[in-house]
Amino acid sequence: MSEFWQDNGYIVIEDFYSEDQCNQLIHRSQYLIENNVFNNSLKSVFDTVSQSHKDDRYFLESGDKIRFFLEEKANISEKNLKTNKQFIINKIGHALHDLDEVFY
Repeated sequence: MSEFWQDNGYIVIEDFYSEDQCNQLIHRSQYLIENNVFNNSLKSVFDTVSQSHKDDRYFLESGDKIRFFLEEKANISEKNLKTNKQFIINKIGHALHDLDEVFY
């Protein structure tokens, strides 16, 4: 397992969560995205390559909040902020596991 981690940067732990638990987390994520009101002020992009978020106040102040971060090339038109939210979100962070009962 350790060698796989070193070679690939991740580990798959079979049956860590049941299929039902995974589906609950997926549905909860979809619910949180669909029921959050986004506006044009959401411009925080999570990008692991350029690390541009390291100077972003929205990102830096998210440690005790549930916040949404955009895909790098997200089209944040008014229409997409209302109808295609699931396609523009890259990450939900950071206190999701502390503040949401499904992820807790």
